[in-house]
Amino acid sequence: MTELQRIDYFSPGHRTILLAEDNEGDLELFKELCESANVSHSLFVARDGEAVLEFLRAHRPLPDIVILDINMPKLNGHGVLEAMHADETLSKVPVIVLTSSEASRDVQLAQEGGACGYIVKPPDFRISELLSVIDAFHATPGMFIKVGDT
Repeated sequence: MTELQRIDYFSPGHRTILLAEDNEGDLELFKELCESANVSHSLFVARDGEAVLEFLRAHRPLPDIVILDINMPKLNGHGVLEAMHADETLSKVPVIVLTSSEASRDVQLAQEGGACGYIVKPPDFRISELLSVIDAFHATPGMFIKVGDT
């Protein structure tokens, strides 16, 4: 099985997040933003698309949310979404795409693949944008939220 990294920030009501990110700089930024925003969570990190699916198929309980990059090795984010969408259990896990791709085709594929949100990684990305998408999704399941220009 592919190696996964787990980082815990426990407190009552914390979320379990699976972050699919192969870029070390983006991973460090995400961790720093979570820490500085006092986001209460357990963070699991998968470095490629195959590791995401291995984790989801083996880990219970399932994470509360998957934060998914599109451009990853072994299996890209669209392939992960397709596999999750085809699995009755995995299709219930909310997915937010967090990627540098501004391509309208990627946004469309993410929405068709069952993602509940799409955030383009701006240079000044703030974790509050991600949290607002998560909160909006939980308030209105089935909603697709796009943050950033395309």
